[in-house]
Amino acid sequence: MRCSVFVLGLAVATATLAPAAVARAQYPLVQDLSPRQREDLAAAIKEYADDSVVDAHARTIDIYRPGHGEWFLRETRGATRALSAFLTGRGIVLAAWDPQTPIPPELAIVRSDAMGRPRPPLVNLNPQMPVSRYLPPGGLSSFHSPRELGEALLPWHNAVHHTVGGSMADIRFAAATPIFWCWHAYIDNIFTDWEKIAPPPGLQKVVKLVPNPPLPGVTVEFINTHTEDLSIEIVDRRDRAARPAGFALKPGESKQLKIDRDAGGEEQVVLLDSAGAQVDVLARKPIPPTSLYNVVIYESKIVSVYTDRTKAGRGLPQEISKGLRSLGVFSLPAGDRLDDSSQIDAYRDAVAQANPGAAAHFPRP
Repeated sequence: MRCSVFVLGLAVATATLAPAAVARAQYPLVQDLSPRQREDLAAAIKEYADDSVVDAHARTIDIYRPGHGEWFLRETRGATRALSAFLTGRGIVLAAWDPQTPIPPELAIVRSDAMGRPRPPLVNLNPQMPVSRYLPPGGLSSFHSPRELGEALLPWHNAVHHTVGGSMADIRFAAATPIFWCWHAYIDNIFTDWEKIAPPPGLQKVVKLVPNPPLPGVTVEFINTHTEDLSIEIVDRRDRAARPAGFALKPGESKQLKIDRDAGGEEQVVLLDSAGAQVDVLARKPIPPTSLYNVVIYESKIVSVYTDRTKAGRGLPQEISKGLRSLGVFSLPAGDRLDDSSQIDAYRDAVAQANPGAAAHFPRP
């Protein structure tokens, strides 16, 4: 799945918002397709959404958390356009699903995994959740930037996933159902509608991201209060391609690490004239600090014991094999909530997340 990647953390940047003249074409609605066209669409999406695509989407769970609104919209656009290109090569058009309408049965299927194991079926095919319930009275025109729009849409997006239920509510499996892709095509349609709202003639709307003064790094101590050995991975969310930093802690041990902190900043939406001079400031919104690191915790557990039951072995264990079992995933506190000499109880914090194996569900709206 080819998706655009946005780096967490704030840097000085400006972006000119797309004018109406270059707005992208929209996807048609699934209700406007014939049953045969929906069947062909579902079959093609099932072919596309193999285990590698489903797993790649599961690793993007951070885009569905508050504070990542623009990243959510950009990743959604990249993913749906990659699928659309695949479908176009087969003479099929990607269609959008509006969750105020029922899910057509042709698109309610869920692809089994590569081993043939079924994934959970969808539960509620008629969530009746129009976007209008989640927008302010001014509708799309109330938002001055992709970040603002994305933040407003995220609670609705996550609520739809939870309301449909089954594989749609579980990020590990969501991309295995065709309606997932049609749902995200509808999100991209909304993004496109917003892009068509142009500033007054002769003016351009520009988003400026102005960072707060940087926060110094801090030293954080990870401790193991568990009775088993722990294996700890520190994932830098600014560079997902980088290998996580890993280390082990025996019961009672600790380790100190130097950790960067994000300071947040301010998003300014300004109007510029044709000469580039600032005419007006449309909006100023603080951007809170974001966590820069995910922490993945495993415990070392006995998985097999070889016992020699011969007379020479006297029935005593001769070989004990251990393996890693996931305990949970959590994010380090953001910004100045992470103090110098902070102590992180790796076992307690991982278990408290109740998400062994990774964060499985879309964040609650």
